[in-house]
Amino acid sequence: MYKKILAITMAALLFLAGVNPAFAQDGNDNPPDGTIALTIVHTNDTHGQYKNSASTVGFEKVKAIADKENADLILDAGDAFHGLPFATIEQGKSTAELLRAVGYDAVCPGNHDFNYGAAALKALGTEEPAVKTEDSEGRADKAQKNFKLLNANVVNASDGQNYFQPYMTKTVTRGEEVSVKVGVFGLISPDIYSSTAPENVKDVRFDDAVEAAKKTVSKLKNDEKCDVIIALTHIGMTEKEGMLSSRDIAKAVPEINVIIDGHTHAQYDEVVGNTLIAQTGAYFSNAGIVKIFYEPDSRKIVNTVGRVISPADAEAYESNWEVSKTIEDIEARQKPVLNQVVGKTDVPLEGSAIKTYTGETNLGRVITSAYLETTGADIAFENCGGIRASIAAGDITKGSVIGVSPFGNYLVTKKITGADLKSILEKSLEMGANNLKAYQEGKHEWPANGGGSYLQIGGMKVAYDPARSLDNRLVSVDIGGAPLDLDSTYTVVTNQFVASNASKYPELAVKPELNQYGASEEAVMRYITNHSGKEEWVALMSEKNLKAVGGSGDTGTQPGNEAVENQNPMTDPSEEDPKQTSGTQNITGTGENAPTGVFDNKAGAAIFAAAALAVLILGAAVFKHESDYRQQKEK
Repeated sequence: MYKKILAITMAALLFLAGVNPAFAQDGNDNPPDGTIALTIVHTNDTHGQYKNSASTVGFEKVKAIADKENADLILDAGDAFHGLPFATIEQGKSTAELLRAVGYDAVCPGNHDFNYGAAALKALGTEEPAVKTEDSEGRADKAQKNFKLLNANVVNASDGQNYFQPYMTKTVTRGEEVSVKVGVFGLISPDIYSSTAPENVKDVRFDDAVEAAKKTVSKLKNDEKCDVIIALTHIGMTEKEGMLSSRDIAKAVPEINVIIDGHTHAQYDEVVGNTLIAQTGAYFSNAGIVKIFYEPDSRKIVNTVGRVISPADAEAYESNWEVSKTIEDIEARQKPVLNQVVGKTDVPLEGSAIKTYTGETNLGRVITSAYLETTGADIAFENCGGIRASIAAGDITKGSVIGVSPFGNYLVTKKITGADLKSILEKSLEMGANNLKAYQEGKHEWPANGGGSYLQIGGMKVAYDPARSLDNRLVSVDIGGAPLDLDSTYTVVTNQFVASNASKYPELAVKPELNQYGASEEAVMRYITNHSGKEEWVALMSEKNLKAVGGSGDTGTQPGNEAVENQNPMTDPSEEDPKQTSGTQNITGTGENAPTGVFDNKAGAAIFAAAALAVLILGAAVFKHESDYRQQKEK
């Protein structure tokens, strides 16, 4: 009886801890008897990050991980080709070169991968692999293979045909008798069609992802006779009402065994039904490993487990020399361009998401001033989601400016009325207030009605009262020394993304373009070269365009006053915060023998501790009862 009590107590503890006895050791990923392990190494949302460091895994480590773990597939869930200057200066070609060097099998394009245009993106998947080279020690590169750009719901706008290859298959063998056919297909959320400039996606259409998934899975199952089906998705898990979540895909198409996910910059290995959904975070804060345990005799999946590899974990893997050499070669050819000095600043130029999403910054004023000087417009806007980095004090290089504005955006001018401007400013103030509230509450995502569309402004002085009700916060707006006239018209300059963003600023989106100008980052570079260090530059560092006034109490917690960085930054699914920290390892799985998960927050840990204590007390009570019973019996 005692042994039974002990067994029950230990089993309960293991259940609460999310640990299954069969997978409690060796990373919870040893194959059960009679199965083979199919191994997937995956990444997502690297946004131009490429090199191993204390906070990033890097492609040289991904290759090492894939080799040591005997990966059957290497997959990426999107937003790889755009972000840091390393990627943007060659319009994604440098990243594509590294993907080939690592040996990626497939990439699902993300919304930011379309920033160079759909045609340019498609070309990245068709370029020829690099030729073999040798390093200083005479070691020759292995022959590279090209990756597939996979997507099943992006189609030609003209005829509805798939724009990218919708799926691929790969037969994995173990010895002479065992073979498993794996099907992989791609999806992107139609909700983020507008998360790149319209010009970039004018020739394509984002169709319903659920319907595309059902159609493609049916083909993989019935026509291709696949044993295992993997969805490679740029969708993410979101709780925002009306937005597609990767959970929706798993529920609607349960035949999918694994979803390798991206877009929302979260780290999870979550089970929905019998589908494991895995995402590694963002900015190379982790790489991921998924193992599918397949039983050849029954031709069934017994279990699926996932875990992440942090930069600290990656130290156990020796960097692959071939990929390291490719990185060195790319850096060498880019260095002369990126290191060109365009100006100097005595103070840091603030571009962090926490500051730009919740108030005005000196970098925001530099950008809008550059737009005004380039176009001669009356007023200027820059969406905070379009500002991707800060600039440190000292020399300002081309590379640092490209890092701030990596989207390849161009400037657009339009005419709007004073009434339009009032409406736009009121909406922006509401977005900033929502952003700040969400940040102060410690929420992971920027709110759906805020996020990256909050505006940095130029060419005007705006005072507002945050204590007032929605659409009535403006106290005064001064343009060129004169108060705002609701009946007058004003020329506004912004990037083409903001100018066409009908979901946030329809007053602006419906207006016809007056003119198009050059790239946003080029305008900023020119302004910095012409003005940095001069009197007007010094004034720009301190003279704010946006000020909270009135009886609102603590105006330091209102939009227009910088938030205090005392919590983790948040991300919006469309316009992410580039500051991410590497996550801790987390393992979950599917199937009868799957672990149920581990707690990764204080509340969960507290619940576990209380429940574990209760189980121990219960076990002790039962044991005492059994002991007393034995003593009575012996008497």
